[in-house]
Amino acid sequence: MRAHREGHRRTRELWREAWQSCQLAAHHSPADPVPWVCLLALAQLDKEQRQEEHRVPPPGPLLFPGPWGLLAEADRRDPYNREAYHRMLQFVYARRAGGSLAEAVNFAQWVSSSAPGQSALQVLPLYVHVERYREERGYEKALDLHWATEDATRDAQKALHGWFDHADLATSSLLDLNHLAHALWGALRFSDAARVFEALGPYFTPLPWAYRTPDPADRAVAEEMFLRARVRSLAGARGPRPGVGG
Repeated sequence: MRAHREGHRRTRELWREAWQSCQLAAHHSPADPVPWVCLLALAQLDKEQRQEEHRVPPPGPLLFPGPWGLLAEADRRDPYNREAYHRMLQFVYARRAGGSLAEAVNFAQWVSSSAPGQSALQVLPLYVHVERYREERGYEKALDLHWATEDATRDAQKALHGWFDHADLATSSLLDLNHLAHALWGALRFSDAARVFEALGPYFTPLPWAYRTPDPADRAVAEEMFLRARVRSLAGARGPRPGVGG
């Protein structure tokens, strides 16, 4: 994957070696979902879907041809494996030359509606909202209402009550928690966002906060945005000070 990102001249050769290693690992550890998750990750490199296993018909309407067989193998070994479904979402983005962001929206909604109520995959639609916000350069708009829309607010609330309220926060993904805190703060649900910020403590991930800034590569600015959102949410959860606004 790194070779592909950096445009290495041996990318195709390294891809084939990695694919063979995954196949070998799957053979020697038949109960392990990891080789199948890795194969899903490698599928992103086949943007034109030349390999037959990367253009399998979808299991439902409004979905796309893709590596559904690989996802099914991972699912069979570890149902609703978080990493597997996130890799599938990355595949959707990689095939965008023949698809659209709508495919990612449909996939995320399909997953969240079929995943168990307490699954971390309830957060998956929030990742798609972030991608849409990034593409639309929402931070540049004078009136930024993306996160206050009905669908964004609904998805944030579903993730909060369907996943966060039941999650083992000590083992939960920091990325998931940051995406949820970000979505609730953006929806002006400060009391709900404060609960997630309190669970996070001082820990933050650059994404999604970086996409709220002019330079997503600047980690310091992303952290500043995180801290501003945290302070605002915690203050909002406490309510107005006595005597203020009276």
